Amino acid sequence: MSEGIYRPRKDSFLLKEVLEAQELEGKKVLDVGTGSGILAIAAAEQGAEVTAVDTNPEAVRTVKEKTEELGLDIDAFVSDLFEEVSGRFDLVVFNPPYVPGEEEGLAGEEVWVGGEDGREVIDRFLREVEGYLKQGGELLMVQSSRNDTGESLESIEEEGLEARVLQREELHFEELVVIQGVSPV
Repeated sequence: MSEGIYRPRKDSFLLKEVLEAQELEGKKVLDVGTGSGILAIAAAEQGAEVTAVDTNPEAVRTVKEKTEELGLDIDAFVSDLFEEVSGRFDLVVFNPPYVPGEEEGLAGEEVWVGGEDGREVIDRFLREVEGYLKQGGELLMVQSSRNDTGESLESIEEEGLEARVLQREELHFEELVVIQGVSPV
């Protein structure tokens, strides 16, 4: 996989596991920050109408190539979060860059870095996501306990969504959580 494309790791697989437990047939799904495309492909394989976006043109190209090889139909294009996205979705999935730190000097690791406290991209996403959810739509997002899960839950609720932790996985240095936010019907 090319430099600058996030390779699936425990966080990706945890979110994929939760995603695969959803009923997605005929649903409109948006994969924000698609990276390798693992989540977009999983949703498309379940019969969802999938849009996948990433800031990295190489990631978008890779997802397009993979979906063509697999015979799937995914609309993939370059977008900084929701910047180029239009419409509303039944489900928005996001594996954000959440590692605290600065991007300079990481040589290919910037795909992990979410700003000084790891919340820069998460906070921006949570402020904007509600405008892209259908009534009753939901978001699924994975993050680390190092980024204050409680703050994310509060932010989701401040946007008018119902929030909860769906799944947790303990690692030796952090806990990964999958957060769900549901738009009112």
